[in-house]
Formats: sequence, C-alpha cells, structure tokens
Amino acid sequence: MMRKRIAAWALTACMSLTLLPLHAGAVPISGPSATETVLPTQVTAAAEENTVHALQAAGLPVYTLQKMGNDRENLVLLLLGDGYTQDQQQQFLQEARKQLGRLMSLEPYSRLAHRINVYAVPAVSNEAGLSTENTKLDTYFRLTTLHGTKSIGFRHDMDGEARVNAIKADLERRCLDEGAFVDNIHMFVNTDATVGSAGGIYSFSSGRAKDYAMAHELSHSVGKLGDEYGSSTKFPNVSGTDNIKWEKMMGYRSIIAQTGNAGGVLIPTAFKCNMYQSAQPFCEVCRLALVRQMFATGKIQNGMDLYVADPEVTTEHKPHVDSEPYRVTQENLLEKAKDIYDLSLRTVIQNLSDRERTVKLVLGVVKADGEPRQPLKEQTFTVPALTDKDSMEDACIYPTLTYGTIWGMDFVDGDRLVGEVRDAESGEVLATCQEPEYDTYQVNYLLEDGQPIPNTSTTQLLLPKGCSTEFIQEWLPQRVGGHAFVRMEREGLTLRLYYRQTVPPEKPKLEGAVTIIGTPKYNQPLTATVTNLTPAGATLTYQWYRDDERILGAIKETYTPTAEDIGKSVHVAVSAEKCTGVLKSEEVTVAKADAFKMADYDCQMYYHITEVQEITAYNFVPADQVQDAVIKDGVRDMVDPDHIISTEDFTSTTFKLADGLTPADTGKTASWTVTITSKTHEDTTGTVTVTVTADAPVVPKPEPKPEPSQPGGSTGGNTGGSSSGGGSSSGSSGGSSSGGGGDTASAKPETATKPDGTKVETVTKPDGTTVKTETKKDGSVSKTETMKDGSSVTENKAADGSTGTVKTDKNGQTEAETTLSGKAVEDAKKNGEAVKAPVEVEATKNSSTAPVVKVELPRNSGETKVEIPVSNVQPGTVAVLVHPDGTEEILKNSVPTEDGIQLTINGGATVKIVDNSKGFIDTQDHWAEDAIDFVSARGLVSGMSETTYAPDNATTRAQLWTILARQNDTDLSGGGSWYEKAQTWAKANGISDGTAPEGTINRAQMVTMLYRAAGSPEVEGASAFTDISADSYYAKAAAWAAKNGITAGVGNGRFEPNGTCTRGQIATFLYRYMK
Repeated sequence: MMRKRIAAWALTACMSLTLLPLHAGAVPISGPSATETVLPTQVTAAAEENTVHALQAAGLPVYTLQKMGNDRENLVLLLLGDGYTQDQQQQFLQEARKQLGRLMSLEPYSRLAHRINVYAVPAVSNEAGLSTENTKLDTYFRLTTLHGTKSIGFRHDMDGEARVNAIKADLERRCLDEGAFVDNIHMFVNTDATVGSAGGIYSFSSGRAKDYAMAHELSHSVGKLGDEYGSSTKFPNVSGTDNIKWEKMMGYRSIIAQTGNAGGVLIPTAFKCNMYQSAQPFCEVCRLALVRQMFATGKIQNGMDLYVADPEVTTEHKPHVDSEPYRVTQENLLEKAKDIYDLSLRTVIQNLSDRERTVKLVLGVVKADGEPRQPLKEQTFTVPALTDKDSMEDACIYPTLTYGTIWGMDFVDGDRLVGEVRDAESGEVLATCQEPEYDTYQVNYLLEDGQPIPNTSTTQLLLPKGCSTEFIQEWLPQRVGGHAFVRMEREGLTLRLYYRQTVPPEKPKLEGAVTIIGTPKYNQPLTATVTNLTPAGATLTYQWYRDDERILGAIKETYTPTAEDIGKSVHVAVSAEKCTGVLKSEEVTVAKADAFKMADYDCQMYYHITEVQEITAYNFVPADQVQDAVIKDGVRDMVDPDHIISTEDFTSTTFKLADGLTPADTGKTASWTVTITSKTHEDTTGTVTVTVTADAPVVPKPEPKPEPSQPGGSTGGNTGGSSSGGGSSSGSSGGSSSGGGGDTASAKPETATKPDGTKVETVTKPDGTTVKTETKKDGSVSKTETMKDGSSVTENKAADGSTGTVKTDKNGQTEAETTLSGKAVEDAKKNGEAVKAPVEVEATKNSSTAPVVKVELPRNSGETKVEIPVSNVQPGTVAVLVHPDGTEEILKNSVPTEDGIQLTINGGATVKIVDNSKGFIDTQDHWAEDAIDFVSARGLVSGMSETTYAPDNATTRAQLWTILARQNDTDLSGGGSWYEKAQTWAKANGISDGTAPEGTINRAQMVTMLYRAAGSPEVEGASAFTDISADSYYAKAAAWAAKNGITAGVGNGRFEPNGTCTRGQIATFLYRYMK
C-alpha cells in the first residue's frame, strides 16, 4: 500500500493536505460531476451570453479541475486532449479526472496537492485517434507517433504547437489569477496504445492508460527525471558507477545501487520505481528530486519549510542492501520482536527555507498506557538554511538514529512503535513512521445562490482527522472561475465554498461593416476596412481566417495570402477588447496570381552539334519569379518546316538538332510552344525558337537558380545573358537577338505624369540599365538607376536642399548617405518636428545585413531630431549606432513613427536599421503586443525566456527601477545583487526611496516613478480620475500621464491606483511615454 505521510507545513501542527489516492477502497475521480455543463461547439460566443460567466481560452471552454490557492503562488498544470471528437469531449474530461486522481495519489504530488492548480481545456478534433507516420488524422493539435516509436510529438508540418501556445497565452491572460502563468502542459491522446513522451514543459500519454503513465511522463518535465531503463546519466535518478548520486540514501527505503538494463549505469531500486515501470510509486530518490525541482522555480509559496521523507524503522542490516525485509512497522512489531536486537530510524530532510532549522528524531516503543517500555532515544540534528536553489544538496541532511538496547524486551499487544521527526523548537511532529488517519472530504465550489460555478469539479480531499476550520481556511482559493470567495460552510465531511458572482462590466456592442480591399490572389495584400464604426475610436484587433480556421499570426489589418490559401475562402473578424460582438467580412476565395511575365526563349545552335539540350522554366521566367514553376509535359504547336529538330529525343523540356545538317541549313528555324505551370501562378505559355547557325558553337544552358543570399540572381556573365527583354545570345560571342526592338528603340525615354503632378521619365540604356527620374511639383527630384544584376543607386534632392543617396548591391545590401540642409533643420526645430531624411531603407532582422545610413548635419546644429524613412517599420524596429571603432549600440530612445524611425543626433551619426522584434509566442494577439515589441527590442525589458514574455505577470519595484535606469542609459554592471545599481540610481535621482525591492508594484507607484523619471514636470489642473483624491501622492503623476496620452485608466473614469501593474502594462506605459 502506498502510504500517506504527514507533511511538514510551516506553523501548522501535525496537519497535511492531499487528494484522495486511488487505492484500497478509495473512490476514483471519474465520470461527469454534478457541476459539469454541456460542452459547446468548438468555437462559440455563447459564454458571453450566459447568465453566469464561464471561462474561455482561445474560444474554448476552460474547466477548473482543482484549485487550491492563488495561481501565482501554485504550480499550474494545463490538461489538453487530442483526437477527441465532439461526441468524445465528456470522455476526455472523465479520463483527465481519472488520470489526475492517480497522479495525486503518488508522493510527493499528494503531499503538495494543495500547491497544484489544474485546468482542462477540451478541444474538438475532426477525427478520433492518434496519427502515425503512415496514417495522418485530422486532430486538433496534430499529435503523432514519432519515427515508428511509442514517443509522441507535434507534426512538424502543421500548427499544433502554435495552437497550444495560443490556448496557454489566452488562459494566462483571461483566466488565471493576475500575474500567473502555466508551468506544465500534459496532453492526453485518444488511444489504447501504450505511448508517451515528454520534453520541455510538455508531456504526453494515453488518456486510457490504466496505470500511472501520466505521472511518469509529467515527472520528466516537472522533476527532470530520466527513464530508469535508459542509458543516460544526466538525470538525478540515473548514475554512473564511479560516484553514486544517492549514496547517502542507500539502505533506506529500498534504495540501493542496481545495475540498469542498459548496462554501465545504476538506478536507485531493484526496478521498483515509477520511472522504471509506470504501474509503481516513485522511489525516495525521485521524490526528493521532484520536490527540489518544484521548489527551485520559486513558484510555490507557503508550501512547506521542510520536506521530510517518510521515516523508516528497521532492524540491523548491512549497509547498501534493500531495507524492505528488515522494516519494522506497527503491524509487524510483535512478529519481528524475536529478531530485534536494535532499531534504527532513518529519513531525509530537505530545507526549503532561508533559515536554519533544528529537528529531533525520536525512537522507541511505548505501552498501551503511553509509558515507554524503555526511555525513548532522542537525537537533535541541524538542517542548514537553503542559500542556493540551484544547489539544494547543501541544505539536505540524511539523519540516522540507532537504538541499541531493544534486545530482550518483551512486547505485548497494545505496544506502539514510535518513530518520529519533530521540530526541535516547537515540538511539532513533522513526520512519523505510523500510518496517519484521514477523512475524505467533498469540496464544492458554489455561487452564493447555491448553484455550482460553471465548469468546476467537486474535489475529493484527504484531511487529517480532527483538523481545524482555521487550518482549512489557510489554503482556500480566493477566486474560482473569476468569482470572489465569500464564505465556507462545513457540514460533516462536506465543505461548501461560496463565491460571489463576478459580472463582467457591461461593454458597448461593436458595430460597423468590414470590407476586404484588394484582389484575392496569391501574394496580393488584402486590407480590412471598417466603416460606420460604433463606438467611434474603438481600438480594433484583427484575426484572419482560412476556411473558418484561424490563420496563426494573421492579426494585422493587412494580410497577404500564401500558397496554402489558394482555392480556399478567406475572411477577417474584427473585434475590440472593450466591446462585445465581432464584425465579420464577406468571404473571398483566393485565386492563383496572374501568369508569369515571360520572355520567349531564342537560341542559336551550330549545325553539326546534336547533343540533347534541356530547357527549364528559368529560360522563360526571371529567376526571382520562378518559385515552383515548371514546364508541363507534352509538345504544343510544333513548327519545323525544314525538319531541323530530331523527333526521337524531343519532349517539352529536351531537344536536339537532326543529324546531317550542313552549312546550307544556316538560318533555318524551328519553334514550338510550351506551357509553364505553378502552384501559385496561372498557367502561361512561351515560345522556344531554335536557329541553325554556322558561327562559333554556343550551347544554351538554363540559367542557374540564385542562392538565397542573391535574391533575383545575376543573369549576365560569359556563359549566358538574361533571357528577359527579348532574349540573349547566351555567350561571349553572341549578340542581342530579336524581341527587344534594337538598341536605339530601347534608349528612347518614356514619360508619364502622376495624378499629384509628379513627372516620371524612364530611360533604358543599351546594357539593360534603367534610369527612372521623378520630379515633384515642389521641385524635389529622385533619380533611380537599376542595373541588370539587380543593384541600384537612388539619388534624392529635397525641396529644402537636403540630399540623399541610397545604394543597394546585387545581394540586397544597402548603404545610404544623407546631408541635411540648414533650412531643413531650422524649419523642423521651429515647428517642433523631426527633420525627414531624403532616403528610404528596409529594415532586416540580421544586423550584419541591415541597411547602413550615414547622416550629416550642418555645423553647430546641436541636438537634432531626425526621421529616417523605413518601408517596413514596426514597433520592434530600432536604430543601432555604429561607433568609429566598429562596435554597435542599440539606441534605446530611437522611436518608430508612421513612416520610419526617429532618433536624436548631434553633428552626425552612422546607424543601422534593424527589426529587433523578439516574436514572443505568448504576446501574439495580446493587447500590449506592440508595446512589448517596442520595449523588448530596446533591451528595456527582457522576456522570461527566448520565446515567452509573460505579459500578465506582476512586476516588482526592483524590476521597474532597472527598466527606468536602462532607459536613462545607466551602467548597471556589478553590484551585490542584480538590482543594486538600479536601486542606487533610483534613490539618487529621487525616483524611489529604494525600499521593498521584491514588492509587487501597483499602478500608482508605477505612474509616480515614471513621472519622476520625466523630471516631475508641472501639470495644470487636477486628475480627472474619479478614484484619485487631489491630495494623494500620485495625483499629479496620474494627471500628467493622462494629459500626455500615457494612460487612459481602466474605464468608467477610474485609474485603479492599487491595481497590480503587470509586465504588459509596464511596457505600455513606457511605450507611450517614449513615443
């Protein structure tokens, strides 16, 4: 029997909390509960219409399976299911509850059950089951077996993981307690097969597994445990033979050094652990590793100060052998009496707090009346404080207490074995070798009217007999399903937790008409336009759909259809965060792009060369347009009156001259039509013309496909020229062929006038270079010269006298220089504007290939704001200063504008324009996405990892000091702590008093520190917010922020000064302030 131990809770005497285990008469947590609601369809707006608000994430219902406290202070586990159809959603929830019950029946999960919150999000698959390499099913998360094994993962060619991330991000934003995030995700697959795997925060197992498979796979992620049938020794529960990792535990609770199946490695037990076979409990080595990992994150708060492993009493036995045959319990005390010569009490104690602790081990036998048979043996041990969560071994002890005078003692019925671990200071019993007695409680989450909170489950808990109501109230969750705790009723073994219904504030309905502007073709941008918008000024968000499926990442006003969209319907849904309702456009069907712009292929062949020649789509379509274009099989419209083409080897892609041609055949021709087809473009045709020549032999070759670093490719060279514009003789001695009209015709200028009066003159030079000159009505001139190899030079002269030159080589590398005139600078400063440089560049993600812009100002101009036009500017676009020594520095105060990037320079500067957006997966479609891109690109705020930002997590005072210090270019290197330099800066500059660095910051403190960092400017008038009194310390700061567009409050005229300031809000405040 797996035993339940009494946990060592801080300041709680002899009490613990755990879920009901699935063994020995326990009731499994399975089947629909009375609090379940009928599942809606896959995506529905019904939740907004319900009388009682039900949680949703990414349009899917959220079920609270277990909530034992604040999500920010507990581990949060998200359960998902794949391969469950609409009719199988209740099956998924039943299996999830059953598997969760099995998990919580195992130590150490049972001991920490009140520190684990569990949510389930059902998702409907179109087909039931699990995909394999040979069978691809239409399931929601696209899970599949991998490489013919029992491992599970996401199909690499699908968007399954992106769908999980979307649910996770939305759950964190909408459903969890403020500032909380998901720690682990376990996914059940709808199969009877024995499958499972884990990686990162993910773990996978069959929902129908009949053992503890979920516990096995989840513990790979939670505890970083390894498979004990494997050969890798990088895990805490698999060791090499030189230094056994668990040597101090050997001889305790069946821990030994067992040779593993793989050979050359050791495992902790004789194959008795869940990490060897998932039908078993965890061994003590794995339990300790799991506890250490769960607390190392710092996520669990107020869980326990000490972890005390199950104490074990044994008779004398050799070290390093399995202790099970020698174990003494209350049940076998009399039976083993004749073999007892001495007794030993052993345990493992891990300190999880930052203060030193002392514990006392107590061992002996007492009579039925409570008197000891002999004086109890006691010994005190010191447990060092935990100073480094990455190295917990230093705060762990392995105490042993031996009682050597037991032999000869007469035991009788009623005698009781005592083996305890006590707190040496308070006398509190932390753990005992005896089986504790528990009651099974039913916990119901109810609204004040007695109705169950939607999508919650009745939780079954084991609580110590006689536990107090005060003890129970210590862990009660203050919010469930978005509703606030009111009171608890305790009747027998039933706990009723009542919550006051939280009604979402009434929102105005979003109204208007959405129209898609643009031609619905491949690679042609489509733009959503909203007319007759109500309420006016609503901040809109966009989501594009393909055949009613969300297109991940398509959340902007403009969307450019991809190859996947061809032949499918596309529409856009428009919503606003502070409004109800969704506006939907009409559907449009995406077609292929227009046919390629093709040039006919003309070549000359020496009369006696009869090798087979090959043609490809490159001979007809410019290299930068080819993509997947190919020539269709078959011949069309063959014209060969003189029979110069051999028919025996002729296809649509190969040909050769007939045998026996002579110089007399010179000038004869053959031609035929081929069809170019593509997945993305309409079919088009081209003509191949072969002319017999007596000149030096020239063998036509298809033009090479350009390397990725050479978009467009170079089409000249000694081995062949460009086929566009009428073709080339394809060789060093060949001349221009028909189709171009001759050199004289190509040199004639073409003129046109734009609607705004701009005059455009285009000239094509004999070498294929084009020169385009645009003269605007204000006198500004732009001249662009584009060479055949794709390189170009643009020279601009603005009406105010500023000049600029942009040079782009054939590989796309751009360099620009601009000299700003004195008039331009003077006018801009007079109007309080930035000087617009007469150059335009395109930002790149890679700094090494980013455009370089050199800016020169007139002498004695002083500090001047300059705007560099950028064609693809984003919030994450930054200017990177290039110092004279070649080192680079991100200009934190470079700010994106509607047309480019604005920065302040003095005299001159050389900068690179870089798209430094981080692309966090949990900020996509988040209301603060642009602000987060802005601050993270400038290094003001870092992500939680390379891929996540945690926008809804709370922010500490020390973090804000650091952000503001970075924004002011303060050197933060060194210091006794990570925030010490920022703390010193904040105090020295009057930003903060420097107290409570780890304290969570609220909105009032945030706006006050930002106001002080701005120099505490004078503010006219009082704050308009109704919840801010004129004499509050933050009144001026809030008024200043409102007048400068930094904050608009939380709605209904309120600022909510005491509301926690999240990482997303911090980013937004700073973004608006710096803009």
